Amino acid sequence: MSATYLLDVKSPPGGASDSAGHSDAIWCSRTALLLDGTPLIATTSADRTVKLCSSQSSTTATARAELGPAESWRLAIHPSGQSFVTAGMQCVVKVLKAEVDEFGEELASVGESSSGTFALEVVYSNDGRFLAVSTETGHVTLYDAATMGLLSTFPAHSSPIRTMTFTSNLLITASDDKRINIFDLRSISGPSSSVSAGGGRKGQVASLGGHEGWVTSLSARNDRLLASGSSDGTIKLWDLAALSTSASSSAISTLRDDATVGDVWALSWLPDSGSAGAVEGLQGAGAGIEVYIRFPPSKIRNFAIMAHIDHGKSTLADRMLEMTGTIPPKQVAANRYEEDVDNEQVLDTLKVERERGITVRAQSATMVYKDALDEEFLLNLIDTPGHADFSSELLRSLLPSQGALLLVDAAQGIQAQTLSVLDEALKRGLKVIGAVNKWDLVKEDGRGEAAIKALSDLLGCPEHEILKVSAKSGYGVEDVLEDLSARIPPPKDAQPEEKLQALAFDSWYDSFRGVVSLIAVMSGTIKKGDIITSTTSKKSFTVLDIGIMSPKELSIADHPVPDSRSLNKGMVGWIVCGMKDYKDAFLGDTFHHSHSPMPPLESFKPLKSMVFAGIYPLEPGGFPKLEDAIKRLTLTDRSVTSNRESSSFLGQGFRLGFNGSLHMDVFRQRLEDEYGEEVIVTRPLVPVRVLYKDGTEEIIDNPGNFPDPAMMNKVSHILEPIIKATIVAPEEFTGPIIDLCTSHRGIPLSQTYIAGTGSSASTQARVTLHYALPLSSIVTNFHSTLKSISSGFASFDYEEAPYEPSDLVRMNILVNGQKVDALCSVVHRSVAEKEGREWAKRLKDVVERQQYEVIIQAAVGGTILARERVAPVRKDVLAKIKSGSDATRKMKLLAKQKIGKAKLKERSIGNVTIPTSAFFAVLGGGEGKTKKKKD
Repeated sequence: MSATYLLDVKSPPGGASDSAGHSDAIWCSRTALLLDGTPLIATTSADRTVKLCSSQSSTTATARAELGPAESWRLAIHPSGQSFVTAGMQCVVKVLKAEVDEFGEELASVGESSSGTFALEVVYSNDGRFLAVSTETGHVTLYDAATMGLLSTFPAHSSPIRTMTFTSNLLITASDDKRINIFDLRSISGPSSSVSAGGGRKGQVASLGGHEGWVTSLSARNDRLLASGSSDGTIKLWDLAALSTSASSSAISTLRDDATVGDVWALSWLPDSGSAGAVEGLQGAGAGIEVYIRFPPSKIRNFAIMAHIDHGKSTLADRMLEMTGTIPPKQVAANRYEEDVDNEQVLDTLKVERERGITVRAQSATMVYKDALDEEFLLNLIDTPGHADFSSELLRSLLPSQGALLLVDAAQGIQAQTLSVLDEALKRGLKVIGAVNKWDLVKEDGRGEAAIKALSDLLGCPEHEILKVSAKSGYGVEDVLEDLSARIPPPKDAQPEEKLQALAFDSWYDSFRGVVSLIAVMSGTIKKGDIITSTTSKKSFTVLDIGIMSPKELSIADHPVPDSRSLNKGMVGWIVCGMKDYKDAFLGDTFHHSHSPMPPLESFKPLKSMVFAGIYPLEPGGFPKLEDAIKRLTLTDRSVTSNRESSSFLGQGFRLGFNGSLHMDVFRQRLEDEYGEEVIVTRPLVPVRVLYKDGTEEIIDNPGNFPDPAMMNKVSHILEPIIKATIVAPEEFTGPIIDLCTSHRGIPLSQTYIAGTGSSASTQARVTLHYALPLSSIVTNFHSTLKSISSGFASFDYEEAPYEPSDLVRMNILVNGQKVDALCSVVHRSVAEKEGREWAKRLKDVVERQQYEVIIQAAVGGTILARERVAPVRKDVLAKIKSGSDATRKMKLLAKQKIGKAKLKERSIGNVTIPTSAFFAVLGGGEGKTKKKKD
């Protein structure tokens, strides 16, 4: 007689009862919790029956329903508890209802009944998205759990697979070959990833070995720890964040090495209740293993790291994550298998960030710090961009923060962006702590002391409060953590019966889960199963999952300690609430419990778009795919505005607004990197205000809408946006910088000097120049030219200024007399002729020769500013005439050809064939992609 035991999920293990019922050996048992908290257990047995048991009491579990006979010996319960699957003979997988009243009703059946192989294991992923089935041949079949559609079939081992488990991004398998193989779900879950039996193991990221016997059980914890049990009686612990594809990867701990105890057929993770906080995992298992969830607001610190571009914010964040044990030391990229191991920018997760070496998107991470008095603090760090074009990211990162760390490069000193980010933090009343980075490079030449004095003067604090840091080596990082926990004010204490108010300050889209919102809990608490309402859309949602960023997504919804399954006041974390429509996600939105309405918190409005450009798909018919990609990408970058538009040459596209030219270029690269969309970007245009004599006003962000010369008699004034630019550079570059600003129609406002400490460019006196510049003059090559003439020492920042009157005109590009709307632009009259000549020449280089002459012109109204000619393709009509023939015959043939060309031109005026690749070369790729002239 066999018995099934159900452990009490709320008290220490021990109490159990006979759940009864099988007349032969039990093959498999699985447990789950129903939505109402009722324990559920399903079993299969050698008596060819499947039984379902449930109970409101964990000490009494009786058989509630039975399915039999069944040709199955393995089963898995869906995490929702609403269905389960059975598999076994012939690899047939059946999906059955788990409700007691309708137990065993078949919902789906997949697999080949004539395959002749056995299913040895069947496992659901933790989030219920995937179902994996292993076979005696060493293959794994991956299904979409929602539709039971086949995603992939691939060889994972060369021998039978006995056990499997999932993490959020990994599938882990073990077989009779005593190996543990780990696969990246992103590489194996698509149709294109299917691998034949004779192929390689695509998507494999690691292979582990070390057990003397078969690996009989696996259990993963929070994407970080993996426990494996073996028939040799041993249990080994593996650090998933430090794995490699090397076969020499070793376990970080052997928890049980007494082989006389017997086979290890099941593993389960239990909480360590002896800790002051709620601790997941095992104490002392390795760096970054402990995950503390429950902290009162007085022990929470929310702060942002701010600095000018390339002053070391991301590197400092890396060291802080290492020293708090959030990530393993010197292995910060080992868990991102698609990247090079030496990439240490943990929070720079985008490809464009790693390639350009800049931060373009604010990223958060939660870590635990223990100070000198052994007090523990929960630190929520937000790494912000340093470039002016991404100021919206900085502004939203300040919403949940009570303080900020202002970082200055000791070698470069205070830069333009340093001043602007400090101003934003002070406006919000944040506590600002100053730190000088790269101290090891300047500690002996005086530059460091000068930077400390300048920063202390700027912050109005004593010099001893400025921290000395070397993020690269880790010097001074402990002092930074100590000061953050001691000087940053905590959130306000929670009050009894406090209602929920959660501020959404970031969001992104997941193909399976929908919109993921990053929230700061300002009051109350939120947990899985709560019904929340948006104060903006008034729509209600059910919270399906919650977690923290540490630094990757870490779910706490099913934390073994009940008190740690929620986000409480002062915490920063993410929620998934089944939001499938991008339009329902608002930046700055406030969520409250549906049964307890609350007023909205402070809203967030991204900066106004300063640069507009048209975005068109490179391939014809690619508009729907591009539209979906732009909608998903703008969910993570709310400062981009989007409107549809169409072009007679390029078809349907979008008119997008950006904060600057770098912002525009990064957005284009993200479309290509993340969604595979190659696009054509038209020439950027700044918004222009047109005042009419009848008192009306119009904002022009598309060159096609700019008034023609015939309409100018109705226009009173044309205004263009002006910026107040701040340029900080060594004194020796003052002359070239003034010349540059003057050539871009700049007007000087002020000029101040900062004393230096040496004669080199990095230590000599610095000058701060303030100029009023037209925004249109800096959106192309102003910044790169500034860096070039100052040898990279100059820094540039700007802020909006009032619009001012300007003599602007629309320059049209004509091809055989027909206007090409995609190439139109609005320019200042003083540079119209120069711009016209450049664009006409650029277009000539990419337009292929036609059967007839092609004339390319740049025009303002009826005035032609530039003209280029593409000669027609000509047939050699004199080829058959022998030398010495009558000249009049040659002239007659040439005259006849000329008449034919003229007739062809008459029939083809304006019908010049210009491929999209030519537009891409002119607009999307710059001069470097235009074709070269033949010698």
